[in-house]
Amino acid sequence: MNLTISKFGGTSTGSVESLSQVANIIKANPLRKVIVVSAFSGVTNQLIDLANRASTGSNNPGLLLDLKNRHELIIQKLKIKIDLGPIFSELESFLSGITKIRELSIRSRDYVLAFGERISAEILTALLSPTMPVVMVNTREVIKIENKLGIIKPLKKETDLAVQKIIIPLLKSGKIIIATGFFGGDQNGNYTTFTRGGSDYSASILANALDASLIEIWTDVCGIMNCDPRLIPEAKSIRHLNYEEAAELSYFGAKVLHPKTIEPAVEKKIPVKILNTFSPDDPGSIITDTTGDGVKAVSVKKGIWIINIYSTGMLDAFGFLALVFEIFRDCAVVVDVVATSEVSISITIDQAPNAELVARLSAFAKITVKGDNAVICLVGENINKNKIILSKLFDALAEISVLMVSQGASPRNLTVVVNENMANTAISKIYNSFFNYTI
Repeated sequence: MNLTISKFGGTSTGSVESLSQVANIIKANPLRKVIVVSAFSGVTNQLIDLANRASTGSNNPGLLLDLKNRHELIIQKLKIKIDLGPIFSELESFLSGITKIRELSIRSRDYVLAFGERISAEILTALLSPTMPVVMVNTREVIKIENKLGIIKPLKKETDLAVQKIIIPLLKSGKIIIATGFFGGDQNGNYTTFTRGGSDYSASILANALDASLIEIWTDVCGIMNCDPRLIPEAKSIRHLNYEEAAELSYFGAKVLHPKTIEPAVEKKIPVKILNTFSPDDPGSIITDTTGDGVKAVSVKKGIWIINIYSTGMLDAFGFLALVFEIFRDCAVVVDVVATSEVSISITIDQAPNAELVARLSAFAKITVKGDNAVICLVGENINKNKIILSKLFDALAEISVLMVSQGASPRNLTVVVNENMANTAISKIYNSFFNYTI
């Protein structure tokens, strides 16, 4: 279908000026027929705070009033007609219920968090309705989700059917859809949220179901950067990268893109653009299925822990690695980087290991644990086959102690682990080597 799914994040919708800019962007392109919105910037955190306070019996009407006043002030300044009284009354009533039972289930938490997107979608719909044929769609009714023991999985068949039933008729009648991001509905119709930043995922799921021609992710930066600009002020936008490179970068620190966003887009080969709401003429970054070889970016993930597992039992043994990873699975600990030798395994995780994990591993191996590390990842298509790239990487790190190296699992990822206190120096040296930045 020749239409664009445009998602606007919280930084794009949190003020009068930004909402006005969003309206102008939507009006500028008639192909922008499905708009996905996040909660206003900071609102999700406020809702989490309200829910947590309510669960301890300390429901604070003042905090809820502050949240309502923030939205009401924006409405007044925009001079739009909308009554937020009913939705805030619903929120207040639900929080009162949590206060009475002093318990916050995952289902109740998701119900509270969904108010952020519901409110922002109502406001944007009211802003556009005088000049555009807009209609709000609550994606609880459209994006169907399987929720088993807290494991969230979109249901493609059920979502496709809901899109055909609800969204397609609206589009055929000439409507522009304003859809809530961040959540869907489970098998029983309960609000079910994705992880933080999940409005990107919502947009991609809808694009897949609609066979959209383009996904736009509107944020407050000009695309995906080739390094964190807080570390390298001269970092530049990557104009073109492929799905796999974008997935690597999103996992290893590119905060502008939700890690799961790429999956539904890859299936239908839908291009994804990352654009700046406040600089709409900037080309940003485009993500497609093909791109050229070479280094695209360097990223860093700090606060990493290394677990070293040593056992001579690994020699000529079957199933040793399977046993190790089964323990990580049982302890619900996600593994990042892995390096192995004949008698040892080094594994990184992004949080301190729990006592059960260490105890179970110690039952058959010698374990050492080290905190305060950083994973540095060089990303680009076919970089692990290029001897010059490998040489430049390790030349740049010649004066820095490298604790782990991971190469080969992905043709577009070279990963090293260093002490966290050397991470910024390592990033500068690598960036200088590959992107000619003068330190």
